[in-house]
Amino acid sequence: MILKIIILLVLYILAAGCGTEPIQEPKQPNIILLSIDTLRPDRLGLYGHNQFVSPVIDRLSQQGHTFCSVTSQSPITAPSHMTMFTSLYPEVHQVRNIGDGEAVTLSPDIPTLAEHLKKHGYGTVAFTDGGNINSALGFGRGFDMYGEVGAEQFMGFINLQPKEPWFAFLHTYFVHDPYIVPDLYNKMFDPDYSGGIKGSLESYDNNDNFFALRAEFWETVDFDDIRDQKHLLNLYDASIRIIDITLQTLINQLDELGLKDNTILIITSDHGEEFFEHSRILHERLYVETLSVPLIMIDFRNSVSGNLIETPVQLIDLTPTILDYLNLPPLPGAQGVSLTAGLYGERLDKRIMHALAHAPYNSHMTSKGSWKYIFNPITNPRTIDASWMGLPRPNVPREELFNIEKDPGEMINLADVHPENLENMRTLNDDHQHRMKELADQLTQETTRIDDSVMDMLQALGYIE
Repeated sequence: MILKIIILLVLYILAAGCGTEPIQEPKQPNIILLSIDTLRPDRLGLYGHNQFVSPVIDRLSQQGHTFCSVTSQSPITAPSHMTMFTSLYPEVHQVRNIGDGEAVTLSPDIPTLAEHLKKHGYGTVAFTDGGNINSALGFGRGFDMYGEVGAEQFMGFINLQPKEPWFAFLHTYFVHDPYIVPDLYNKMFDPDYSGGIKGSLESYDNNDNFFALRAEFWETVDFDDIRDQKHLLNLYDASIRIIDITLQTLINQLDELGLKDNTILIITSDHGEEFFEHSRILHERLYVETLSVPLIMIDFRNSVSGNLIETPVQLIDLTPTILDYLNLPPLPGAQGVSLTAGLYGERLDKRIMHALAHAPYNSHMTSKGSWKYIFNPITNPRTIDASWMGLPRPNVPREELFNIEKDPGEMINLADVHPENLENMRTLNDDHQHRMKELADQLTQETTRIDDSVMDMLQALGYIE
């Protein structure tokens, strides 16, 4: 009942024009930006996965545009999402995951996508799973309503048929670990598994306590058992399948309410997930499995026949692309570029790519052409993941250099083999860090105290100990 009242109030705001006079008069499409946290593109059929994991997303992609190679600017939730919304590198906006109860709030000098869309006549709502997508970090700026109660609440919003146009940001941690699913899906992609991993939600006595549930899940995993490693990935696939089914429900509801034909749907993620490709799990480092994300755009007003854009792009380009596609002015200060030319079949320019991961390695990445460089200031963090996992963090080289054309899995470190290329990439990385620091130093930075309930949730998600 309380939620319904809140939604009705939001609709009142929307009907009133969100408190501002629209700058652009022609009717604009609705926009849904769906971020499926921790989603690797290579587990989707449209990106080459051979399991029947994502039939809905695969089918939708055949009506729209798929970017085949997309690099996130961070394998960490908060900095990656803030880069999506500001088109600034993490070193500039400086928003990072909450750690010690105090966090950097987005500088008031930095405009966001939601603020810009609202300025140009859009109603703006967000339905998220909270955690490190917390309004205290600045994510709520520009939204008429910023909910941290789950993306499924968006169904209630559209049922009330809000006045168009509106922008909705949806975010879910459902694919995030622990990979626990209803029993029906537990062995959907691994029917012969007979090990000890408790992947079935029904097998837990207390599945309301997420922290206890997560700890118990990881206690059942034998990290040295190849069969357990494989089963984790199959449980991850099962989580994706459930999101895929839920997405179909959303599409059906949009269609029934007559909203679909004037809606643009964008599907992406903040980062991927490592499944022992580099002897680790989860997402802390700057390898391909943690930085690659999907990016699919479907304009239901003007379906196309599965347009594939093969030029490598970055998540920092998302906001410039949305605004350019809507024929709206660019976001001031944006560091990304519009990719709309690729939507119309034109060739995109290849650009130098950068990414950043904070603790425990404080790593930086620069990629240009065939070469990818990673700098790890901390090589021996001497920590484990968290007390509930007990998995040691490995030592890493100070510098890593990969020929990603010949070695797309980034398995062979060539730092000692190609000194000239190493020096070139090191210089590009150093120059980027220097320029970003100069920009960041010009901004007003603020910190905020994080609510205890949010800290409890982040502990449950394993972001803090």
